[in-house]
Amino acid sequence: MPDRPTPLFSHSELAAAFALLMPSGPAEQLADRWFTEFASDRTDHNGWYLHPHSWNQHSQQATRPTSRPNRKESQTESQDDLLFAPFTPADVEGLLFRLGDTHLALVALVSDETFERMRQVRGMTAAGADRNRQQLQRAVAAWRRRWLTEDGNAWRK
Repeated sequence: MPDRPTPLFSHSELAAAFALLMPSGPAEQLADRWFTEFASDRTDHNGWYLHPHSWNQHSQQATRPTSRPNRKESQTESQDDLLFAPFTPADVEGLLFRLGDTHLALVALVSDETFERMRQVRGMTAAGADRNRQQLQRAVAAWRRRWLTEDGNAWRK
């Protein structure tokens, strides 16, 4: 299969994904900056960012099966909660102002439509993508409990 540009996400989808980890105002501003920096000349007719290559070619780890340690569900959940634990609100912009599989995983949480599109882009099986979604949902929920107000519109003081 030839390597070709891959439409990944729109500005609004990226802003919604960023808003999972930061208040919506700063998330929108960061998405503006992201699209200006990375996508100004790489959008399709729908306004989606076009990655210059097939994402599967770019990120083969998404397609490789990995062995999962034999852990109890509660151990897995607590490990998932720690995914963003090393980061503070001051770090989140640096985490998001790049492009990686984390972005696609966050965009996948925005809607069922983006979940399916990101699953296909990332070359994941339905079961693998669903497991990844559950893990990331737990990690995002833990982050939000720690750093964002209940409505998600501001940082906790």
